[in-house]
Amino acid sequence: TKNARSVISNNDWKTLEGWMSRSRSKRTVDILSNEKPNTRHVFMDCRLLSSELVEVRTHLGARHMVRALLAAQGLPLAGDLRYGARRALQDQSVALHAHSVTLPKSLQLGTLEQTHFESPVPESWAKYFDIRG
Repeated sequence: TKNARSVISNNDWKTLEGWMSRSRSKRTVDILSNEKPNTRHVFMDCRLLSSELVEVRTHLGARHMVRALLAAQGLPLAGDLRYGARRALQDQSVALHAHSVTLPKSLQLGTLEQTHFESPVPESWAKYFDIRG
């Protein structure tokens, strides 16, 4: 038996997509490869930033979309027991963080002119994953 470990260096954007179906009994969504009644086409772009950190760019706001699309690829988020993670994080959170949000310039927010917002990586990620910034 031979075991190997490697780190991939491909940081090209890849589009993940599927047809999302709500599973009311499990309080999750399923990602299907083909359209069925009562499904919604969902997609997002993602790329690896490091061996553990993935950057995701969404264009829709479908609930659980990021979690479900990554889990459908065999990549559940750390701590996401609902979508296949093996164990919970110490604080029971799911390792998903909205790093930045860009609003359309046409959106009127009173006197606020800023349309791009950023948030630093959660402090707990430094402890759990040695990810900073």
